[in-house]
Amino acid sequence: MSPILAICLENLNATSESERYLKCTALTGRKNALVIDADGLVHWKSDKKDGFELWVSADERLILYLPEGVEMEVQVSRSGRSVMVPNAKPVVLIDGDEISMTQFRIRVHVHGFVEDEYSPSWYTEPQVSSGSRVVRAAATAALAFTAMVGISCSTNDGKTEKPKIEVRDRPPDVAPANPPMNVEKKPDPTPPVEIRDKPPEAPAIRDEAVKPGKKPEKKPEEMKPAEMKPMPPPMIEIRDKPPSPPAKGDGI
Repeated sequence: MSPILAICLENLNATSESERYLKCTALTGRKNALVIDADGLVHWKSDKKDGFELWVSADERLILYLPEGVEMEVQVSRSGRSVMVPNAKPVVLIDGDEISMTQFRIRVHVHGFVEDEYSPSWYTEPQVSSGSRVVRAAATAALAFTAMVGISCSTNDGKTEKPKIEVRDRPPDVAPANPPMNVEKKPDPTPPVEIRDKPPEAPAIRDEAVKPGKKPEKKPEEMKPAEMKPMPPPMIEIRDKPPSPPAKGDGI
């Protein structure tokens, strides 16, 4: 079964809370893409082509894709940095990224993979001020959705440090085997914006252990623990072309 990614698109220009969070599912490949036009309208499983696309890549990443020939100025922002989206190069999105155009601004909330797809619909906070069974049932359904996505959209304040925006020159060779799900990691410090054609090579491993029989240069009480430097976050990835969707009937 192809991956189905639950996301919310937060309208940062919304005048009503009832039309702020749009629940969506992003499917695998361009054929099943969500298409957002120049007015910010979301088209799902339609023939609409005049807009940018949101879909899941072969390595299970959320992709923003501006097709060749579509004349739109789309900007992706993350932690004070921004990238103008090029045509025909997939841009990898993560939770909290902002998409800006002249008419609108959207914040993307990535909630995780789910079993079933559903059409876009507005999400509103439940009002649990009445003892009515209908109200309680609606509140339960809303809470179930929040549990499914793992975290409420409104909790992301956009202040957390994020890795660089990834703009890919080419698709990955293979998809990672059994990637960990819902693992919360503390963000690393963010370096300057960088676009690379190739991923960085892995650093050489240095053996700093003291060999048997060799005395340390300093006394134990003078020795200090080695300073651990954080690994650099992922690069801004732009791909030359999207990865091919998995073949039908291969069990994926």
